[in-house]
Amino acid sequence: MAINSFNSKTELYNYIIKKFKNSKLILLSGSMVSKRVKNYSDFDMEIHSVDGASKRPYYELIFVSNKLCLLTIYFVKFFPGKSIKPPKDKKVIFGDYNNHYHCSGRNTYNVKQKIKRENQLILDIFFKYVRHKEKKYLEWVAKRI
Repeated sequence: MAINSFNSKTELYNYIIKKFKNSKLILLSGSMVSKRVKNYSDFDMEIHSVDGASKRPYYELIFVSNKLCLLTIYFVKFFPGKSIKPPKDKKVIFGDYNNHYHCSGRNTYNVKQKIKRENQLILDIFFKYVRHKEKKYLEWVAKRI
């Protein structure tokens, strides 16, 4: 299987929208909302759909602007509500962010923590080591292997 390559974040977002076209809401969350793409960047995305909570996370190694990145997609059950502006750490790729997530205490971060698999956590920590060159990250990986 070939690794997908994208020339820009926008090209990646269009790929995600096409791949998950039946979604109600697609969000980018975390540091990639505002930061430039670097080697070993981590794109955390949320796909909100009617059957979202029943799906396992999706992981893919990709190249964005010739930089190796990890794409992590979490599937979350969609809840309708009044459209509002998302928090600063989230970017709407498709659909409308609504007050049900903001006001009801439905923090998708909690959902993600429950379903995050061990192998993804190891890869995430390894990417941190490669980015920052801090040995403590390798020690965390070694403990989990």
